[in-house]
Amino acid sequence: MGLVLAPVFFVTAAFGLWLLSSHITVEADDALSTRLGNSAARVSTALERHARKSPSEAPWAEALPVELLNTLLSDQAVRCVVFQRDDPAGTKLVVPRGLGCAGQKIDERFSIPVRTGVSGRLTIGYDRSEIVSLRSTWVALSALILVCGLLLSILATWLGFRVFIKQPLLRLHKSIENVDQFGEAGPVRVGQNDELGTVMTAFNTMLDQDGKKTKLLASEREKFARIFDSMLDSLVVVDKDMRVVMANKACSSLFNQPRDQIVGASILTLFHPGEISQSSLGSHPRLEAVRADGETIPIETSVSRMLFDGEPATACVFWDIREVLARERVLEQSMFEARAANKAKSEFLANMSHELRTPLNAIIGFSEGMIAGVLGDTDRATRMAYTKDIYDSARHLLALINDILDIAKIETGEVKLYKERTELDAIFDTVERIMTPRAVQGEMSLEMSVPEGDTHFDVDVLRLKQILINLVSNAIKFSARGGTVSV
Repeated sequence: MGLVLAPVFFVTAAFGLWLLSSHITVEADDALSTRLGNSAARVSTALERHARKSPSEAPWAEALPVELLNTLLSDQAVRCVVFQRDDPAGTKLVVPRGLGCAGQKIDERFSIPVRTGVSGRLTIGYDRSEIVSLRSTWVALSALILVCGLLLSILATWLGFRVFIKQPLLRLHKSIENVDQFGEAGPVRVGQNDELGTVMTAFNTMLDQDGKKTKLLASEREKFARIFDSMLDSLVVVDKDMRVVMANKACSSLFNQPRDQIVGASILTLFHPGEISQSSLGSHPRLEAVRADGETIPIETSVSRMLFDGEPATACVFWDIREVLARERVLEQSMFEARAANKAKSEFLANMSHELRTPLNAIIGFSEGMIAGVLGDTDRATRMAYTKDIYDSARHLLALINDILDIAKIETGEVKLYKERTELDAIFDTVERIMTPRAVQGEMSLEMSVPEGDTHFDVDVLRLKQILINLVSNAIKFSARGGTVSV
């Protein structure tokens, strides 16, 4: 504002001083003309009065007219005075004598009529040196005033610039530097209501809003950092040059490296060479990660494209699949065992059909013989033995059927054992009677011997018989003809 007002003030002051100087010059010119006119009028009146009173025929030649004309020369502006009569002789009085107006510096001259018996004219020549001098004085004074005013304006402008522009700008600049260096700054003190004050007020408002947004952004970043580090899965962000720009805590644990060593490194260093490339990041491969101690870990990846700081990047999620692979192996083993169990069940049912037929054939054979009278008049003891064989075979058949039912109970965890006090000889006798026909059919001999002494013990008789019959049956089935099966 001062830079604008100073030139305006200077132009206005110069114009004002010029008008004042012109006015004073005009007034001085008028005063000079009035003064000289009044002096000339007084002299002409005195000459006319002298001519009327003087008895001389040539009153203008007397000493008094000359004296009167010389009084006009007392004025510093008057340079010459000429009194000339309009008579045939053209009588002329010239002051100063011998010089008159010839050779004088005459700027202006004027004439007034004079009647001294004969009309005449009084001519006065004068210069304007005093007006020129006055004008020069006023010009010098005006120049001095203008220079002083200009200097004062410059000083006022300089002071105003320092107070109202430079100092506020320095405060504003320091606040901006604090924001640039430290990320925060206090509001700038505003002490003026001009345009710069408006700018500083706007800056304070912007600073306040920026502070609120910065706090909100810091809060959001803190939340993101907590969520990012609380993820159980390993997550890294890879830039277009295959360098890691972000990694979470789980990633540091997975690769057994500090996070600052992972960030900035190439992602290729985290895997076996040749396993990963920019193109492979678009799939979901299973890779082997290399930890800091050299241990390799099977992992599975999932990737997605994203923008990071305005640049294309890739977000990679890694899962440690050691437990998954272990579960897969367990599942494969379970499936293998299930298939084996299913096969065993099928074989068991096939064998079981034979096991069912064996005691059933014995029952049917002995029963048919007894019904048909094939036994004839055998003694009671023999009949009782046959009857006991039928009974034992039927009991064994019932036991086999119960076993089939027990298989289902075993699968559901509902099997129960019924223990009783039993002597081993009785179990062996039953197994031997049931399996002897099978051995004879296979042209084999069956030998069953019991240790000496007391062989009583608590056992589920039916299940022990089933075990022995299955073992003997398998032995007979898979032994060469003419061999011996010993129990």
